[in-house]
Amino acid sequence: MKTIYTVGVNEFKKLFTLYDNFEDKVILIDLSKYETNDYLLEARLTTIRLTTLTCILVLKGTMKIYVDYRPYDLSSNCFLILMPSHTLQIEEASSDFQAKMLLLDLDFIQENRPEHIHPSIANLMEIRNNPIVELLQGETKLLISCMELIKEKIHLRAHLLQKEVIKNALVAFSLEMVNILMVKKEQFHTHTMSRQDEILNKFLTLLLEHCKEEHEVSFYAEQLFITPQYLSLVLKNATGSTANKLIDKAIMAEAKILLRSNEYSIQQIADILHFSDQSAFGKFFKRHTNMSPAEYKKK
Repeated sequence: MKTIYTVGVNEFKKLFTLYDNFEDKVILIDLSKYETNDYLLEARLTTIRLTTLTCILVLKGTMKIYVDYRPYDLSSNCFLILMPSHTLQIEEASSDFQAKMLLLDLDFIQENRPEHIHPSIANLMEIRNNPIVELLQGETKLLISCMELIKEKIHLRAHLLQKEVIKNALVAFSLEMVNILMVKKEQFHTHTMSRQDEILNKFLTLLLEHCKEEHEVSFYAEQLFITPQYLSLVLKNATGSTANKLIDKAIMAEAKILLRSNEYSIQQIADILHFSDQSAFGKFFKRHTNMSPAEYKKK
């Protein structure tokens, strides 16, 4: 098996000299403006794991790729969604290949998603197992217009509420994307899941249900009837992160949402998230953000 390289925002910034970037949280790359052959030639030699949510909308040409070692053929009007748990290998691309690429930081998505929208683990797993959707021409044009709106907001450097307008543009893109995926659900195929896929699926379901009150790997391992060491090994292979890191990310996502809501005091949030006291919550939060809950809430 080829070596898997983790590729994040910084790596993408080194590959492309021109891109639209907001705080390394939202990046748009218009591949139609670049000669991608050299990049594709290098990329095909390796298997990569992205650390961002990555959306690729193919406008022209063809590309053969492997996602989680399954082969896929991309052509115009194909929409590809890659999660951090995915691995990607590019096999070949036509000389006229053109696409738009949107990279989104997961923490930024979690912090700024509307409170009434809560992602379903079942839906996430369906997307994970079916990362490519074929669009109608009108659907492709709609997503292009949404991406162009995001790009427009990224360029509003002097706007006093730039982050908010970018957030709203992302919400519009997300709602249109989700609507298209729901309509296209009949295209999804059921893949035979490996034992590791089953463990990942069940772990994510448990994490969504219990992350507020259960912070220990041992709880999730017991529910899955495996050892904590084996659980972390499976998750590391599947996502690039250990069980502890995934649990911490889930807790942090909930904490940031609660802090932004302004409905609860920091003490109440510490209680909701089952920390022993406000001080323990503060230390945990600061370890992950380099700021206190109060500083984050004020910011």
